[in-house]
Amino acid sequence: MLLAETLAAREMVIAAPEQSIEQIAVRTDTCRKRLTKLMKLSLLTPDVVRRMLDGREPGGLTRQRLLDADLLTAGPISASWSAPARTLSCARDTGD
Repeated sequence: MLLAETLAAREMVIAAPEQSIEQIAVRTDTCRKRLTKLMKLSLLTPDVVRRMLDGREPGGLTRQRLLDADLLTAGPISASWSAPARTLSCARDTGD
């Protein structure tokens, strides 16, 4: 499951703060680009993750679309978690 892989990647990075993404990728025999994409996915909002786990994601939201989505340029994540949700078409109906 992509979310499990994302969480595992985040844990690898958190466990080795002194290492770069490239160093971690080499050490774990992981593609650097994939590790970077997984790290971006680790920034998904809890609401988006919950919708995905509940099977309520939009029909067009595929594993590849998630990996290819540029969530970091969708808006300042620290200021508004709703920007990545809009990018993935998962915004709640309440106006997020």
